[in-house]
Amino acid sequence: MEPRKMKAVFFDCWSTLITFHTEDEWWETRALINHLSNKEDVSVEEIASYGHSLMKKYYDAHLEFEITAEQFITLLVLRYHLKLDCSIQQVVKEILCSLDPAPINGISSFLTVLEENHIPYACLSNTIYPQAETEGLIKKLIPNHSFAFVLT
Repeated sequence: MEPRKMKAVFFDCWSTLITFHTEDEWWETRALINHLSNKEDVSVEEIASYGHSLMKKYYDAHLEFEITAEQFITLLVLRYHLKLDCSIQQVVKEILCSLDPAPINGISSFLTVLEENHIPYACLSNTIYPQAETEGLIKKLIPNHSFAFVLT
């Protein structure tokens, strides 16, 4: 499709604007485990295994259900009677910070083409991460581009 025929472009966040990378097999629960104040009373391996299994089911379900990272961490805290030395919101921020994302190859050039052709673009994402953190990550990894809006 020729750029001038496009009215607008909408992106998802992960795997469309930003690649998803992690080096830690327990990435979903590492921040939670780091903030446990009752580690001696729980099995961190069981928590990590359950958390990984639940998130795999979530991503494999193709939107059969929606969950936020805050709900995911809250579920683990309640299920395993965990005590934290910080807020659940802080754990969620640290999960997102522990990822190793990068911009999709060529995305900045594509956005420049859209801008040159006066085609607005936005991000509509069903990401589990909070709006502010997602928007901040996009601005950090894809600087010098102005999305019409980011909606998560």
